[in-house]
Amino acid sequence: MKERSTKLLTAAIITFILIQICIFNVNHVKAEVLDVQLKTDRQTYNVGDPVLITANATLDGKLYQTVIAVEIRDPNEKIILLRTVKTGDVTGGYWKINITELYTSDAQGNPKNTFSRGETAYINYAIKNVDVVTHHVKVALYIQYSDNTPMIALYPYEGDLEAGQQQKSTESMPIPTTAIQGQAKIFLGVFDNSPKNGGTPYCPERSATFYIESPTPTFPTQPETFNICFSLPKKDLKLGNYTVYVAAKYYVQTSFESKKFQVILLGDIVKDGIINMRDITACILLFQTTPSSPNWNPDADVDKSGKVDMRDVTFLILHFGYAAIY
Repeated sequence: MKERSTKLLTAAIITFILIQICIFNVNHVKAEVLDVQLKTDRQTYNVGDPVLITANATLDGKLYQTVIAVEIRDPNEKIILLRTVKTGDVTGGYWKINITELYTSDAQGNPKNTFSRGETAYINYAIKNVDVVTHHVKVALYIQYSDNTPMIALYPYEGDLEAGQQQKSTESMPIPTTAIQGQAKIFLGVFDNSPKNGGTPYCPERSATFYIESPTPTFPTQPETFNICFSLPKKDLKLGNYTVYVAAKYYVQTSFESKKFQVILLGDIVKDGIINMRDITACILLFQTTPSSPNWNPDADVDKSGKVDMRDVTFLILHFGYAAIY
């Protein structure tokens, strides 16, 4: 009985000391605040324009070298881009999930990296949970053409991955008949949720390349840290407000930010969703007009110089065939 009382007293003393240590830490240790910053190089883009997204993370105002999940959605909520951005050298980081494989193949799983338009490519990837607990994962797959425009962005898998478990998956991907020829690049990331819902990456993304009919043109050089660059398609692009979502994590703390940018179709004077001879004709008929002219149409003043002139006509000629969806 005496021995039991001694053990209980010892346990009580240890518990009291631990509580005091916790109280001391709460009162005397300042919590580091994670902050994610997001910006675009412009607020308004024309169909076919290049876009630069910059994402950064700080802890108490100082640079935090980590990975940030990025998601972009069009006005119809369709996902057009999924990436994982590094904010510095993260090679020494501990990542709970590892991407162990990523390559393209034929239907039988044999590695293959050149495909024809209309053919089906197969994307093979493997992810492994190297942590000691189960994690919910959301695989993010994004492909970009050789002209730097998005090809496809989707979440091919979502589910729980147990401790030590490795999962291998294969996704079929039909190559569109209108696909851009040349070298394309696959970016694969693993999030805990969609960045729109505050989801963050488990690890840096992994990439692989393949070819659509031809090895040229080659895929353009991409930024290593902070930035994502891509180009808006020249055709069949939805006009309106696009939303960029970014999120990062520091232990249990998550920081999230979103920003909108607008996509327009400059030079579509007749508002039929395409730059063609009707727009060039309308511009010529308005040639030399200014805001004081009775027939002034600001849509014909493409460069916003206050006058319809040869620069506006030249712009329409150079952007002939550009199209969008209102």
